[in-house]
Amino acid sequence: MRKKVLFCIFDLKGGGAEKVLVNLLKQINPTKYDITVFALFGVGVNVKELPEYVKFKCIFRRQFRGLTTLMKIFSPGILHRLFIKEKYDIEVAYLETSPTRIISGAPKGTKKVCWVHTEEENRYAFISAYRTYREMISCYRQYNHIVFVSKRAKDVFQSNHPEISIHKSIIHNVNDYNDIIKKSQNPVTEELSSGIRICTVGRLIKLKGYLRLLEIIHKLNVEGLKNKFDLYILGTGGEYELLKSYINKYALDNVHLLGFQVNPYKYLSKMDLFVCSSYKEGYSTAATEAIILDLPVVTTDVSGMDEILHDGEFGLIVPNDSNALYKGLKDLISHPYRIGEYKKQIQTQSKKMQGENVKLYEQLFDAL
Repeated sequence: MRKKVLFCIFDLKGGGAEKVLVNLLKQINPTKYDITVFALFGVGVNVKELPEYVKFKCIFRRQFRGLTTLMKIFSPGILHRLFIKEKYDIEVAYLETSPTRIISGAPKGTKKVCWVHTEEENRYAFISAYRTYREMISCYRQYNHIVFVSKRAKDVFQSNHPEISIHKSIIHNVNDYNDIIKKSQNPVTEELSSGIRICTVGRLIKLKGYLRLLEIIHKLNVEGLKNKFDLYILGTGGEYELLKSYINKYALDNVHLLGFQVNPYKYLSKMDLFVCSSYKEGYSTAATEAIILDLPVVTTDVSGMDEILHDGEFGLIVPNDSNALYKGLKDLISHPYRIGEYKKQIQTQSKKMQGENVKLYEQLFDAL
């Protein structure tokens, strides 16, 4: 008898958590689990990426603002009865805030698991979906298990919420290794530079720190390093026009906005260095994919990077400020042999057995 498992998420857009969920569902054993994905909004590029054996349900076909505020009128139990019509053996809140609040209202007898994908700024970081902090704590206490994507995310959560004493574990994000390798072999149509090729992939939002990255590039250019490297930015988002304007204002001819790419791996495989300028991460999917493609990483010190880069064996981790990232990038651009040394470390290290994290998911579900 297959266990009925429900995953609840906001939508299936191109964000990291959404992509990781699809990666998991492509690899989890469909003979053991009857899987349904329930989204608040039925939109996103990843909807069509769901495997055929996964059922997909949503509340709204289009996205609109104010739903989180509206839902706070109702208790978690009422929301669950309104939205989740069927009974499931296991219900998973795969994102913080509203999905976690809804699934906490599941009836007794249903096993509940929630995921934490990010490092909290403070103990009130997730409170936007809840009426009060007290209600948030009450909701988390309804769960049988909390899963964190990195050690730091877990440590910070425990420090912020010592009153939540339920079972906790760490499971790193799942990647579709074979798909990444296959897609990385495709050619690119753009003409790439002959110098050091640096790339970054992600949503163009403030949290990712792309504006400070451009300010660093401008500083490096002024210092005479412009002809030594190019930066390729893959992604779209709210800051696209702001970044484009900055590039034009300061004539950053060695910066290329390539927009959203269905296949970013064909670009990653042809780069020399991946840069993460984020102010905050949970467990960077893009950095993990870079390592899979033997691409060294230079990154700000955000959650998960110690684990992804094997404590600095596979790249350079700098303090999370603009000056430190500037110094790190300048050092690697000025001494490209150091990039090569990191690359050798990645290539010679034995990679973890593929599917290990998927097995951890299945072990968790089987133990509930």
